Amino acid sequence: MAVKKEITLLSNVDNPNLLSKKLFNWLFYVVRYVLVFTELVVIVAFLSRFALDPKNSDLSDSIRQKKAILTVYSDFENEYNLLNQKLQTISALYKKQPLYSPYILALAQSTPQDVIFQNLSIKNTGSDITAQLNIYAYQENAIIDFISQLSINPQVKVVNVVSIEKKPREDKYNVNINITFNNTAKATPKI
Repeated sequence: MAVKKEITLLSNVDNPNLLSKKLFNWLFYVVRYVLVFTELVVIVAFLSRFALDPKNSDLSDSIRQKKAILTVYSDFENEYNLLNQKLQTISALYKKQPLYSPYILALAQSTPQDVIFQNLSIKNTGSDITAQLNIYAYQENAIIDFISQLSINPQVKVVNVVSIEKKPREDKYNVNINITFNNTAKATPKI
């Protein structure tokens, strides 16, 4: 019978006390445990994806929703801030303007019953308070009384009659008057 021959890359040194044999056996066992441990880590990582992928998807959806909410709220916040700035500007301007009620009261006290206001505009021109009036009356005496009452009113500085007009087919007199008030009635509003 033929003798079976084996091909081995290792030497036939069977002495377990040799340093090379001890090193080889130690490396063989260490590498085996490292490979098993690595395979376990890979298997755990693979299996953990089944649990982590749904969480990742839910987290991504949550982030998208929160971004959309932030976008909507940022538009609202921008509008709110713009409105707040406008209100502050209006409040500052309102504090600077004079209180017009004393001037309107002075006009009301000087107005006869027959005079009707079409337009009243009161302005602060910096140094003076002026009013532009468009009035009409059906009697000439009512207009004369109104202008004379304005002239003797202590709160009125200047009365300037711009125009008096009576149209041919109308019974009323249209009058445009510019008035400058004294600054004695000047007051500022309180907010």
